[in-house]
Amino acid sequence: MSSDNSTNELCSLWQAQPQASFAMSREQLRARWKRLNRDLRIRNGTAWFVCLTEIAFFVWILMLVPQPFIRIGSGLVIFGMAFLTGQVALEQRNRRDSRKRAEASGDTHSLDFLRAELERQRDFHRSVWFWSRMAALVPGLLVFGIGAIVLFPWPASLCGWAVTAVTIFIVPVAIWANRKRAALYQKQIDALDALRKSTQ
Repeated sequence: MSSDNSTNELCSLWQAQPQASFAMSREQLRARWKRLNRDLRIRNGTAWFVCLTEIAFFVWILMLVPQPFIRIGSGLVIFGMAFLTGQVALEQRNRRDSRKRAEASGDTHSLDFLRAELERQRDFHRSVWFWSRMAALVPGLLVFGIGAIVLFPWPASLCGWAVTAVTIFIVPVAIWANRKRAALYQKQIDALDALRKSTQ
């Protein structure tokens, strides 16, 4: 993921280019691509770690707790986390395939290639990509949390209260964070398009 500073740096870099020349240097493109890949590795590595940890925890709950409602909730959470890891794996594969095609055509260090990758990352954080993740994750967490609150006395129900509270808190935060991330990618795309238009 790109930081706010790196986004502003990219916009400034594009806008500071001479109007007579649209092309960024290969070194600039290589540096931008390297930074984007680094940020995506951090994002994807974090997603893999969180998802696999959650899957392991809820598989343990699934085997430990016999109540059907808790098992249903745990199963839904496992499905949601597996769905998220599947999306991350698909995004990684698409990015890898795109780079292979670009390398085959000698287009790896072009603005069009960078723009296409920015569009892919923008779409990962909005539209069907994002909302399908929310639809897969939230129901299971709520079923599990509310089920634990109803079925278990205090303090055993504390886990249910914690899961429910975290879910209710995290949903608006996730929506905000993903919209912000998509907007940052869109800002980079707009800067590129503005530069392209100004040189035509």
